[in-house]
Amino acid sequence: MEVHHTFCHSKDEGASDFSPRCYPESPLDWLCVQLEELKATVTLPDSDWLLIEKYLLMPLFDVNSIHDLDISAADKNRLYFLMSQKSQPIAELLTQVGYELFFTEVDAFGSASACDRSRYRPHLIADDNKVAKADSSCMEYLTELFCPVEGVKLPAYNLVVLVATFGETDWEIPIAIRLWLPKTHPDYQSKPRLLKAMIDDICAEAEKRGLSLFGVQFSCDAAYQRSHALMGAVNLAGLRLVTKVSSNMTFWVGGQRKKAATIRDEVTLAQMKQSGRLGCYYRYRRLVAQHPQIGPVILIVSSLYDEKHDKYRRIVLMSNDLQIQAPAAILMYKRRWRIEVWFKSAKQELCLGRFQFRKLGSIISHFQLRGIAYLVVNVVRRCGFVHRSQWTFLESRSVGKRCADRQAMAGNRINTTFSTSLTLLSPSHAFAGLLFQASVLNFS
Repeated sequence: MEVHHTFCHSKDEGASDFSPRCYPESPLDWLCVQLEELKATVTLPDSDWLLIEKYLLMPLFDVNSIHDLDISAADKNRLYFLMSQKSQPIAELLTQVGYELFFTEVDAFGSASACDRSRYRPHLIADDNKVAKADSSCMEYLTELFCPVEGVKLPAYNLVVLVATFGETDWEIPIAIRLWLPKTHPDYQSKPRLLKAMIDDICAEAEKRGLSLFGVQFSCDAAYQRSHALMGAVNLAGLRLVTKVSSNMTFWVGGQRKKAATIRDEVTLAQMKQSGRLGCYYRYRRLVAQHPQIGPVILIVSSLYDEKHDKYRRIVLMSNDLQIQAPAAILMYKRRWRIEVWFKSAKQELCLGRFQFRKLGSIISHFQLRGIAYLVVNVVRRCGFVHRSQWTFLESRSVGKRCADRQAMAGNRINTTFSTSLTLLSPSHAFAGLLFQASVLNFS
């Protein structure tokens, strides 16, 4: 991949101290232009966008409530109104910016060399995650969901998220964040249907841009592969699917209809091959089967070491790529864990689960703005805007926060002058300015 075509990586990722890369335009300028163009499609005055950008910057200052912002009571009420009534435009803002970043990488992937295609292959990962709100029964449409940590059901919100990653790089793009609503809501949809709608939207956008998704990888949890409509949409889009198969899923193998659990148990150790190509010892067997919706698929019965329970356990993986081999499929499925890391970063560093809203629209807006904040920080970190481009996500946020704290008043309130100066810029430049100033001041 050419460096000026993509924001995913630089020519020298091992360098720990180098100047910003030379782009036709700065990546942050590009991101700012995208945000400004999308903002222009929503008829809101600049004063309203400044309030939304204040909320976008709140995680950097460890401010978890609009009440703690140092703005007038009228502005606070206005911000509450915007969050509750403008959730749809904010969601479109995240999706469109995510599309621009993702399809930039897909375009570069299509024209890259074979080596770069193997190292930086785009990978779409889908999963859902709970945001528990145990003491907030006044919030709209809370759902009783089982918490494995507590061992009980807790009131929570359930997010369905689609994240794009690229090879072994730590470049992650949240493309879509959807709030799963209970059946009591008039717009209820199952989680597989929500994910299918995301895939259909990506296909429509790719067709609009004249790009192909062929070769882009897709992984999801075993719960989603039970949806024949979702699996059919993934296969129709040309995505390279690898997912874990649930035990009760049925396939045609050797002219017989069998459940995945039966296929798994019928494979003996003597029939399995041994390998250590992933840095650990494992066994596997590769089978050709017929999926009821996709058609011919590859099933890989593998015996992998479970560190948590200190034993080997068998899993069944499914892929629509008839040429895929077991090591590549297992490695691709293991990369699905990247979305769990994304959830952890978003919750711990960007306060994804910390909000004090009651209205459903405000809660949806909160999740979307946290996704945009993640994009902004990651663009700053990955694009060499600061000379320490190898900072981790936590380091990027922490350094910016320490720089901001030097200019903030005591307590949790943001300094009025400093806050005003930030909101005169776009969110991307605000974050970038903090991190760049921190690097100049040698806050490492």
